[in-house]
Amino acid sequence: MIMWLDSLFRPAAPGPLDAVLVGSYNLWLVGLSFLVAALASLAALMIAQRLPTATPLARTVWLAAGSASMGGGIWAMHFIGMLAFALPCGVNYSAGLTVLSLLPGMMASGVALRVMGRTDEIGPKRLALSAVLMGAGIGAMHYTGMAAMDIDAMLRYDARLVVLSVVVAVVLAFVSLSIRRLTCRAKAAGGRLLAMSAAAAVMGGAITGMHYTAMHAAVFFPAEQPDALVPTLPPTTLALLVVVFAVSLATATMAAAVAGRQVETAQALREEIARRAALERDAKAGEARLQAIFDTVVDGIITINERGTIMRWSPAAARIFGYSAEETVGNNVSLLMPEPHHSAHDGYLRHFLDTGEAKIIGIGRETVGRRKCGELFPLELSISQVRLGEEMLFTGIVRDVTERKRVQRKLEEAVRGADAANRAKSAFIANVSHEVRTPLNAIIGMAHILMRSGMERSQHDQAAKILNAGRSLLSIINDILDFSKVEAGQLTIETIELDLERVLQDVADMVVEKAAAKGLELVVDIGADVPLRLVGDPLRLGQILLNYVSNAVKFTQSGEIKVTVRRGDGAGAEAEGCVRLHFAVSDTGIGLSEEARDRLFQPFQQADASTTRRFGGTGLGLVISKRLAEMMGGSVGVESRPGEGSTFWFTAVLGVAASAAQDRKAATPVGLRGRRALVVEDNDSTRTVICDMLHSMTFDVQGAAGGTEAVAATRAALAAGKPFDIVFVDWRMPGMDGIDAVRAIRALHARDPASAADPAFVLVTAYGGAEIMHRAARAGVDEILVKPVNPSILLDAASRALGIVGADVVPPDAPDAAIGAQLAGLRILVAEDNPLNQDVARELLTSVGALPDIADNGAVALERLASQRYDLVLMDMQMPVMDGLTAVRLLRERPELTTLPVVAMTANAMANDRQACLDAGMNDHLSKPIDPDELYAMVALWAGRAAEVPDGSEGGSLEGAAPGARRAAAGVPPPFDAVGPEIDAAAGLHRVLNRPQLYRSLLDRFRAEQEDSDALIADALADGNLALAEITAHTAKGLSAQIGAGELAETAAALEAALRARETGTETDRLVTHYAQALRRALAAIDRAMPQQAASPAGSFSAATPGASSRMPAASDPLSPLNPVQEELLRRLDALLADDDADAHDLVRQEEEALRAVLGAEAYATLAATVGRFDFDQGLAVTRARLGAITSAAAST
Repeated sequence: MIMWLDSLFRPAAPGPLDAVLVGSYNLWLVGLSFLVAALASLAALMIAQRLPTATPLARTVWLAAGSASMGGGIWAMHFIGMLAFALPCGVNYSAGLTVLSLLPGMMASGVALRVMGRTDEIGPKRLALSAVLMGAGIGAMHYTGMAAMDIDAMLRYDARLVVLSVVVAVVLAFVSLSIRRLTCRAKAAGGRLLAMSAAAAVMGGAITGMHYTAMHAAVFFPAEQPDALVPTLPPTTLALLVVVFAVSLATATMAAAVAGRQVETAQALREEIARRAALERDAKAGEARLQAIFDTVVDGIITINERGTIMRWSPAAARIFGYSAEETVGNNVSLLMPEPHHSAHDGYLRHFLDTGEAKIIGIGRETVGRRKCGELFPLELSISQVRLGEEMLFTGIVRDVTERKRVQRKLEEAVRGADAANRAKSAFIANVSHEVRTPLNAIIGMAHILMRSGMERSQHDQAAKILNAGRSLLSIINDILDFSKVEAGQLTIETIELDLERVLQDVADMVVEKAAAKGLELVVDIGADVPLRLVGDPLRLGQILLNYVSNAVKFTQSGEIKVTVRRGDGAGAEAEGCVRLHFAVSDTGIGLSEEARDRLFQPFQQADASTTRRFGGTGLGLVISKRLAEMMGGSVGVESRPGEGSTFWFTAVLGVAASAAQDRKAATPVGLRGRRALVVEDNDSTRTVICDMLHSMTFDVQGAAGGTEAVAATRAALAAGKPFDIVFVDWRMPGMDGIDAVRAIRALHARDPASAADPAFVLVTAYGGAEIMHRAARAGVDEILVKPVNPSILLDAASRALGIVGADVVPPDAPDAAIGAQLAGLRILVAEDNPLNQDVARELLTSVGALPDIADNGAVALERLASQRYDLVLMDMQMPVMDGLTAVRLLRERPELTTLPVVAMTANAMANDRQACLDAGMNDHLSKPIDPDELYAMVALWAGRAAEVPDGSEGGSLEGAAPGARRAAAGVPPPFDAVGPEIDAAAGLHRVLNRPQLYRSLLDRFRAEQEDSDALIADALADGNLALAEITAHTAKGLSAQIGAGELAETAAALEAALRARETGTETDRLVTHYAQALRRALAAIDRAMPQQAASPAGSFSAATPGASSRMPAASDPLSPLNPVQEELLRRLDALLADDDADAHDLVRQEEEALRAVLGAEAYATLAATVGRFDFDQGLAVTRARLGAITSAAAST
C-alpha cells in the first residue's frame, strides 16, 4: 500500500525495531544499474555538447532527447536497483506511479541541460544550480518510484539518511559537471572523450549513490495483515526489460549525437573549404592590385636585401633614375647615390644589422639622388624593413621633388614680396593716420559748431546727420588704423601711473546708458588683493575693456554683465615690482559655438555673417585687443557655449606704483571698522561683490536677496541686540523696492524701544534721475550710489552716510508730496526746440514722477501724437520746421485729439500773443521762464488731477529725513553767490528746484550757446535777415529769464519787440548795443563765479560737487605738481582728444585760463592752435607730455 511522507519517518515506528525486515542485494544487478546510469549520463553529456552550436529548432530537439535519455537512465537505474533488492515479503509496483516517476528525472535533466548548454562560459553559480537541479531530479524520481511500491510491509525512512542521499546526489552531480566543463576546455579529441567518460561515470555514481543511500534510509516493518502479493514477472526478466529500454534509449541518443556531430563536421569542412577558396581569390586579387600599384605609382619603389643588392625595381624608379630594371636588379643600390654615400652605403647597412640603430629606416628624409646621366637631384626617401624567413628586405619609396623645390622657392620669394608689400601698406596707412583723421575731425568739429548756431531746423538735422556719420566713420577708421599700426609694429604701450578704479569707471560710464536701456545689470568686481595704483597704459587697458564690455552689451538682451579683476599667478613678476592681473568680462548673452570661437581674434572675423548684418562692426576690435594684451605681457581667451553667455578674458602684467594705496582693511577709517552692514540686492552677483568689498573693509556684513528678507534680517538683528549700522539697498527689486524697504526698516526701528538710532541708508541704483533722488530724499536716504560700484566709491559713501567724514554731496530738494501724488505717472509731451529749456522741463516733470517726452518741433509733436497717448501737451510757440500755433491747429483737426489739453509755453507777454494761443485751440498759457510751482499747478489743473490729492499725504517738509538728505534752508550756495547782481541766482535755483547740479549745467550751456548771440544779431541785421535776429533775441530772452538774468531778459524782450515791429533805425541799434552790454555783464558774472569750471556735455547734470568752490588756483610753474581739480581737467581733456571727441574743442576754449595755468603759455598756445584746426593727435601729444611729467615727478619722489 502507498504511504505518505508525513508518516514515513522514524522513530515513529509501527512496531519494535527487532521486527524490521532485512533485504538483500543482487550484486550483478547493482553493477548493471550503475552501468545503465553511466551510459545515460554519457548520452546526456554528449547532447549537452551539441546544444551551444545548434539552431533554435535543433536545440529544442536535442534538449528533448537529452532529457529523455537522462531521465530514462535515472528511472531505469532506480528500477534495476529496486529489482536488485530482495525483501522477505511480497513486492509489486503501481503502473501509474511507475510511469509517472519518469517525469521528475526528465524535467530536472531538461532544466540542467538547458543551463549547461548556454553559449557563454559556465561559471560556479551555473554549475551549482545545475547540480542542485540534477540532485533534486534524481531524488524526486527515486522517492516517487519508492512510492510506486506495493509491498506486504510498512515503509519508514531515516530522515538523516534521506537528506544525506540528496546531498550525495548534488555533490557528485557538481563534480560530474565540473569534469564536463573541463571537457569543453580540452583541445585534443582524446582528452575530451576521456573527460566526458569520467564525467559520465561520476554522474552515474551520483545517481546510484543517491539511490542506494536512500535505500539504506528505508526501513521495512512486517504488515499486520499481509496481502500476499505475487510479482507479475520475475525480477531478472523485469531487469532485462528495463536495461533494454534504457540502453536502447541511451544508444539511440548517442548515435544521434554522433550523427549530428558528423553532419556539423561535414558542414564546417565545406564552409572552411569555401572560405579558403575565397581567401585565395582575394590574395590573388590583392597581389594583382599591388602589382598594378607597383607598376603605376608615381613614386619609385626599390627593394634591396641585407647586402644592398636591388631585388625589385618599379617602372616609376626607372623613370626617375633613367635605369631599366635589367640594369639595376642584382646590382648594389649605391649606384644611385653620389659621394660620400656611394662609398659608405654598405657600411650603413652593416651598422644597422649589427646594432639595430636606425638613422633613416622608418623615419624618412630629404636627400640627393644621381640619375643615369650623372645629374644630381633632390628626392624624398622613406625606408621600411620586413623579414622573410632568414632574410631581411628593405623597401625604399623615392619621390622626385625637383619641381616642388622650384615652386617652393617661387612661393617663398612671393611671400617675402607680399610681406614687404604688406609692411609697406601698413606703414603707409599708419603714417597717413594724421592726414586722414585731421580733416575728418575738422568735419565733425564744424558740424558740432554748426549745431550750436542759430540755423534752421532742417539744417540742424542735416548737421546732426553729418556729425553722427562722421563719428561712425571715425570709429571705423580708428579700428583700421590701430590694426595697421599693429601690423606695422608702430603701436606702442605707454608706462605711466594709472588708477585702476578710474579706468574701470571710465569704461562703465561709456556703456552704462546702453546697458541701462536694455535693463542689464553692470557689475564690477575687483579682488581684495588687487593693487589699485598701477603703472601701465590706461588708454590701451581701457580700450581692451571697452571693447569687451561693449560687445557684451551689444550681444546681451537680458541679465547681467560682470567685469572681474583678479590677481594672477605671476609671483615672479611681482618680485620685480609688477603684478599679473586677470581681467574677465562675463555676460548672459547669446553665447558662441565652437566654430565661432575658433574664428575670434582673427582679422575682420565675427561669429557669422548674420552678426555683421545685425550688430555691425569691423571685426577688428578683438584682434587689436589681443595684440594690446600681448604687448602688455599677457594673453586673451574666451569661454562660451551657445545660449549660456560668454566670458572674454585677458591678462596683463602691470607695474605696481610707488604710491600704491594700502590695503582696504588698513585704509578703512577706524570709525568704520567692525560696523554691521546689511546689503539688500536681488542680483546675486552684485550682492556678492558689495558684500566682499565691505568685508575687505572689516565690516560685519549680511546679505539679503530682497526687501522682505531685509526686513526679516533687521527684525532678527534688533531682537538679538545687534542692529545694523548701515543698510545698502538696491532701488529696483521685485516685490518690495528699495524705497519701500527703507521705510519698512525705519518703521521697525521706530517701534523698537531699545533702538537708539536708525541705521544709515545708502540707495544703490543703476538709474540716475530726479525721480529716484526725490523718492530717496523723502524716505530719508543718506547717500545714493550709481552702479557699478567700486571700493573707493563704496568706502566714501559709507563714511559720509555714517558721519565719519563730512558729506560732500547734498541730495536735491523734492517737490511737495501732494504734487507728486497728483502728477505721478502722467504722460506729457513737451514740444520745445531749445535744449536748455528741454532739460529744465524734463527735470522738473521727472522730479514729480511724470513721464515727459520731448519733441524738437511741432511736426515731430504731431508724429508722436499720432502713435502714442498723452495726458497733456506743453507747446512752445516759436519753433523751426513747424511753430506751435500751426501744430495746435492741425492737432485740433483730428477728432480723437479735440479734448486733449494743450498749454502754451512762450516768453511773449503781450495780451494779443496769449489770445492767439487761445484762438488756435490751446487751453491755457504758461509764461517763460518756467516757474516750477506754476508748471505743476497748470499740469495738475488741465490733466484732471487737481482734486485727486490723497488725504493724509505727506507734506513737502523734510524734517523727518536723515541728516544727509536735508538741505540748508536759506542762502545761495557757492559759487553761485558770486553771480550777482547781474544774475539772480536764488530765482534761477528756484526754477530748477534748488538743484545746484542742474543750475550749474544751465549756466554752462547759456555761456556756450549765447556767448556770440549779440554778434549773430548784428550780422543778421547787417544782412537784412530780421527774422533770424528776432528768433535769436527771443531765444536769449527765454534763456536769460530762466537763469535769473533779469536785466538781460528785459533788454532781449525790448529788442525782440522792436524787431517784430520791423524797426531798423537808431532805436534798434541802441537796443542791440544795450543787449550786447547786458550780455557781456551776465557772461562776466558767470565767469566770475565759475572761471575754471569745465563745461558739462549737453544734457549732463554730473557737474562739480554742490557747495564746493570750482575755482582752480593757477600753478606758478607749468611743471609743478597739480592739485586734484587741475589734474582732473587735464585728464578729461586728454580722454576727449584720445576719443577724437569734438567737445575737446569747446573745452579748450572755455577753460583757457585754467589750461594756461596747467600747461604754461607756450604749450597752451600749441594746444589751442592744433585743436582749433581739429588736429587732435598733435593736441594729444601736448597733454600726454604734461601727464608724463606729472608721473615722472611722482615716481622721483
